[in-house]
Amino acid sequence: MKIVDTERASAEKIMQLDQELLNMMHPDDPPILHFYEWEEPSATFGLFVELNKFINSAGQAKIAFAKRPTGGGLIFHLWDFAFSILVGSNHPDYPKNDILARYRMINSKLVDLLNPFIKRDPTLLQAEQEASSMVKRFCMASPTKFDVMVGGKKLVGSAIRAKKNGFLYQGTISLYKPDYDLLELILNESIRDEVICKIKESSYYLGEMIDPGELKGVLSKLRLYN
Repeated sequence: MKIVDTERASAEKIMQLDQELLNMMHPDDPPILHFYEWEEPSATFGLFVELNKFINSAGQAKIAFAKRPTGGGLIFHLWDFAFSILVGSNHPDYPKNDILARYRMINSKLVDLLNPFIKRDPTLLQAEQEASSMVKRFCMASPTKFDVMVGGKKLVGSAIRAKKNGFLYQGTISLYKPDYDLLELILNESIRDEVICKIKESSYYLGEMIDPGELKGVLSKLRLYN
């Protein structure tokens, strides 16, 4: 596996880098693990999310928002560890025509990786949970099939973009308890209470069990081979 560490950058720049890595990837290239850090409080949202429906103008002034090259919902990068993985289409484990199998491919490896560090064994969700269309626009409020779960709650958020040459997986692992007071300031009043309630019900965070620096070292050892 090739490891790319671009260190601190803006959310927009990081998303551009992921897009460039996907565009430049050859089907025979080894997988790429892309590490990065946010230079300011940030959030990213999927290609089909209309940000103004969910975030008020005051919220947009507090956080740097950037559109991802992948789909999925809105995720706040304020208490997480984010990373990306790219896999060439000629990789022996590449699921050619099944997007859910691509989630399972990566997330099953994350389960194996995180299992020694979590007292409550992480598992893959086997069936999507029901949620309103609005709640589904928030990554950590709506667990979906093959998400990494701990104690029935979502630990890892992810989104994928596939092209003929390979796919890009953008992931986030929740490290600390979300700042719900901040979310109240950021979210539109019409959706605020429901979204915050669902995040509290549906998401898990590692707390102090794993230091972010240690976690980065563990993730750097990730391999996509059986």
